[in-house]
Amino acid sequence: MEASNSLWQQIRKHWVTILVAIILVAAIVLIVIEIIVNGTGFQGKTLWDWLQLLGVLAIPVVVGFGAVWFTIRQGKVADAENKDNQREAALQAYIDKISELLLHEHLSELLLDKPFEESPSDTKVVIIALARTTTVLRILDQGRRGSLIRFLSQAGILTKCIKDELVGIDLSGTNLYRVKLDAISLEKANLQRANLREASLQGTNLMEANLRGANLWEAELQGARLDGANLQGVRLVLAQLQGAILLGTNLENANLMLTNLSRSNLSGVNLRGAFLERANLKGVTGITLEELEKRAKSLKGATMPDGTIHP
Repeated sequence: MEASNSLWQQIRKHWVTILVAIILVAAIVLIVIEIIVNGTGFQGKTLWDWLQLLGVLAIPVVVGFGAVWFTIRQGKVADAENKDNQREAALQAYIDKISELLLHEHLSELLLDKPFEESPSDTKVVIIALARTTTVLRILDQGRRGSLIRFLSQAGILTKCIKDELVGIDLSGTNLYRVKLDAISLEKANLQRANLREASLQGTNLMEANLRGANLWEAELQGARLDGANLQGVRLVLAQLQGAILLGTNLENANLMLTNLSRSNLSGVNLRGAFLERANLKGVTGITLEELEKRAKSLKGATMPDGTIHP
C-alpha cells in the first residue's frame, strides 16, 4: 500500500513530464506503424512528410510544456515571496509584542534573577515572552534571526529570553556587531562569515561552532569555550581570549594580531599560517615554543609563554 501511494505521489508530482512523453511516444509509434504497414508513402505522403507532420505536432506540445513550466516557476517564485513576507510579518509582530510587554508589563524587571514574587499575570507575561521567542526563532531565516537577537540584546533581555535555543542554529552571514552573547550556548552553531566585531562572548559556549570566515575583531571572548570550533581564516585582531578553552580549535590562517591569548589552553589547536604578531601568549599551555614558531606565520613582537618578546 505504501509503495503504491509513493508511486502515485511521484506521478502527480511529474505529471506534466509524463504527459508530454506519452504524447511524443504515441505520435512516433503511430508514424512507425503507418510506415511499416503502408511503406514510406501513404496517399502521396513520403517519410519526409511524416517527419514534418511530427514536427508540426510537436510545436503545440512544446509550447504547452513551456507554458506549464513557466506557470510552475512563477508559482515557486510567488511561494518564496509569500514565505519571505510571512517571515517579515512574524518578526515585526514579535518585536511589537515584546515592545508592548517591555513598555507596559515591565518585562525586563520580571526577567531579573530574583525570587519570584510576581502575580499570576506577571508569570504569564514571562511565559508569553519565552514561548514567542522560541517559536519565532524556528520560523525566521538567518538574517532576521540576527535582527531578533540584536533587538533583544539592545533591550537588555537577550540572555533571559534565550537559553539553549541557539544550539546548532544557522546564523551564517548575520550581522551581530556589538551584540552581547555572554554565557549563551552557541554549541555547533553555524556562524560562517558572521559579523561578530566587538561582540561580547564572555563565557559563551562555542564548542564545535563553525566560525569560518567570521569577523571577531575586538570581540570579547574571555573564558569562552571554543574547543573543536572552526575558526579558519577568522579576524581576531585585538580579541580578548584570555583563559579561553581552545582544545582542538582550528585557527588556520586566522589573523590574531594583538589578540590576548594569555593563560589559554592551545592543546591540539591548528595554528598553521596563523598571524600572531604582537599577540599576548603569556602563560598559554598545551603548546611548546618550537611548535609555535613552526606553525605560526608571524610571531613578531608577540609575548611568548615565558614572558619574553619574540624578535
